[in-house]
Formats: sequence, structure tokens, C-alpha cells
Amino acid sequence: MSDYLTGLENSGWLRHIKAVMDAGVFLAKAVGDEGASVLVHCSDGWDRTAQVCSLACILLDPYYRTIKGLMVLIEKEWIAFGHKFNHRCGHLEGDPKEVSPVFTQFVDCVWQLMEQFPCAFQFNERFLLSIHEHVYSCHYGNFICNNQREREQLRLRERTFSVWPYLLEHQDEFRNPLYKRTTHNGLLRPNTLPLHFKFWCGMYNHYDKGLHPRQSVLDTLLSLTVRQTFEERTMTELQRQLAIADGVLSASDGPISMLPDQNGHAEATPTSSFVQTNGECTSLSDGAGGDAESDQDQDQEKNESQPKVVAKDKPVSMATQISKEEVEKTDPLESP
Repeated sequence: MSDYLTGLENSGWLRHIKAVMDAGVFLAKAVGDEGASVLVHCSDGWDRTAQVCSLACILLDPYYRTIKGLMVLIEKEWIAFGHKFNHRCGHLEGDPKEVSPVFTQFVDCVWQLMEQFPCAFQFNERFLLSIHEHVYSCHYGNFICNNQREREQLRLRERTFSVWPYLLEHQDEFRNPLYKRTTHNGLLRPNTLPLHFKFWCGMYNHYDKGLHPRQSVLDTLLSLTVRQTFEERTMTELQRQLAIADGVLSASDGPISMLPDQNGHAEATPTSSFVQTNGECTSLSDGAGGDAESDQDQDQEKNESQPKVVAKDKPVSMATQISKEEVEKTDPLESP
């Protein structure tokens, strides 16, 4: 273990992460506290500039701490701005001096923020790992080529698929169960003392199972939350069917909704509102910061359009006699 820690210290990796974090905090304070206009430019404008500006956006705006917000941020500050993914990630044979983990450092900084503010981010560690994995896998066209001009010349929008619809389809796996939208609405102020920077074993020792606990606390909490939602919706639906069977409600009052699956979604409900045609992905945001929670709001509105009933102070049983006075309409997402 001493040799391992010595090697980590000699690599200087955490010092680099701290330097990027210090620059991002400085920029965020200048804009958020002093209201200053800041010009950011490194030697070329596509490496450290993207790092610092992206990190400052996350510190300043809670929208970029959501699943869709981080996608928009990467698309805007990294892909559209011209970060050289081909050269920096070594996708093709070229000058080895051009290879540099610039994007990896940014992802590491985001994880460091998540460690200090566990309730401020809608996504979890698995979301960052998935994005980082697909940057190097080249399974999708988002991170291929060095700039937008090269992507248009190769017609990547027509010949490849976008990674964003895939991530949105599995976004329930990437949600942070500790996320509280109203907890951190303002500027995040992380502590940048050296003792607060950790080595990210989930990233750099991802396949070393001996260094990871067998059961993640956050994964367990997320699983229990999904299961609770599933059970609540199932109970509400069974109560509705019981009321119809007892004659309290008629079938014409509204269709019986389909039971949700184990992930808490109705079987007939699409997993993503994003449409991908001919390998193209629609815009991630219409410019409104509230889009981060719009998918949940839409699901809730759909369920609210269908009347639900529950029995007050009565156990759910086929033998229970429910009178009309004991039945009332409630929100389908509300626990009975």
C-alpha cells in the first residue's frame, strides 16, 4: 500500500485535478460574486479553456448538475467548441505527444464535486463512467473527429448514432437517490484544500473488484426507491380495480392504467422523449433550465389525467367493503 500511495503522489495526478478545480472556482467566484465579465483562453482554446469554463458552469448553474444539463454542457463546451477528441484520446494513429487526458480530468473534477456535495447532483457516479467509457469506445459519433467541420465532412450525423438517446433511455440507472433540487440552487463553493481531493477508484480501478465493496450504498438506496415507487403505483391500481368491482366506480369513468414494470414505468410509456432518426438526435434542450425535470412532470401529468381511488383507514383486501363515502380520488403517485 505504501508503494501504491508513493506512486500516486509521484504521478502528480491529484495536483493537476486541484489546479483545474482552483481555476474553475476562481472563475465562478468572479462571475457569481463580483459580477465580472471574464475572458478565458489557454494556448489554443480547446483544452484548458473547456475544462475551466465547463467546471465554472457547473458551479454557477444548477441546471448543469442535472442529467440533461451535463449532456448540454458537454455538447456545447467540448464537442461544438472543438476539443480535439481524436488527438487527445488517441483514437487514431498519430503523434503520441498530442494524447492528453484533458476530458478525463474534467470528469474527475465533477466527481470530486459530487463527493463534497452529494445532494446537489441529479446524476450518480455511473453516469460519469458511462460518458467517459463512450468517449474512448467510439461506438457513437459524438466524440469522433477533432472538430465540427470534420464531422460534417464525414457526415457523421447520418452514418453514426448519438450517445445521448442511449443515456436518456437508461437515465433511471443514472439518478442520484440523494438529489434534492432545492438544496443547492446557488453557487457551489467547494473546499480546495489538498486533503479534500480523493483518488477515484471507481474510474481508475474500475475492473479491480477487490478494491470495491460488494454492495454500493447509493445503488441499494436507488433500488429501494424504484421498488417503493413500483409498489405504490401497483397498490393504487389494485385499489382502483377493487372500487370498480364493488360498483363504486364504473369502467367508463376512465381506463384502467397498465401496471408499471420493475423500473417504475408503465409498460406502454416510452423510456425517452427524444427521437432519433437516421442516426440524428433532436436537441437536448429548448433553452429552458426546467427541462431537467420535464420528463418526470410529463409522467405525472399523464397519470393525473386518470382518476384514482383509495380506501381510507381500510386495509387493501378483496373482502373489504368500501362504501361510496369512503372512496375519494387521489394523486396516483401519492401513497395511500
